[in-house]
Amino acid sequence: MPLHPYRPLLPRAVAISSAMRCGVYDCLYVALAERERCEIITADDKLLKNLGAQFPFIISLASMP
Repeated sequence: MPLHPYRPLLPRAVAISSAMRCGVYDCLYVALAERERCEIITADDKLLKNLGAQFPFIISLASMP
C-alpha cells in the first residue's frame, strides 16, 4: 500500500472540513480518495451521515456483500 504525504491534501481537507463542519482528520481521507478517484469503505456511520450525500464515493462497510 503506498503512503501519501498529507500536506498537499491539507488545503482541500480544510475546505471540506469548513464546508461540512467535520474534522480535518476524516477530511484528509476524503481529499485523498477524491484526488485518487477511488472509494472509501468505512464503518464510521458519523462520517457517512455527515459526508456521504456530498461525496458518493464514501461507501458503508455494511453495504458490502
